[in-house]
Amino acid sequence: MANSGAVLDLRQGTLFRVQGNAGEAWQAFETARQTLEKAIETQPDNAAFVSNLSWAYAGLGRKEEALRASQRAVQLVPSWRDATEGPFFVTMQAQIRAWLGDKDAAIDQLRAVVGEVRQHIHAGVD
Repeated sequence: MANSGAVLDLRQGTLFRVQGNAGEAWQAFETARQTLEKAIETQPDNAAFVSNLSWAYAGLGRKEEALRASQRAVQLVPSWRDATEGPFFVTMQAQIRAWLGDKDAAIDQLRAVVGEVRQHIHAGVD
């Protein structure tokens, strides 16, 4: 499956980035980007592909594309429609924002999604 190979590339790119190996990180993110863009051609509404593409774009320093893709993933699976998967895509978007330097927006977004999750939990308990 395209996404599992791309996720491995994304994880390797992140590891290389943390280790300070910019060249290897770029190559891993670029490989993931190519794989995911191709997969999205046939499955444009696959939120996992779109979210992971945002991760690849962020790793490549393509800020605007990363933010657009992460927003698209959130729109494809909104938390109000899917209380299980929706918050995952919101947290991925927050991670992308933090990685791109907008840490305050990321923290605000995480606070909001935690509040939503708490509401869903309490609604299920009552």
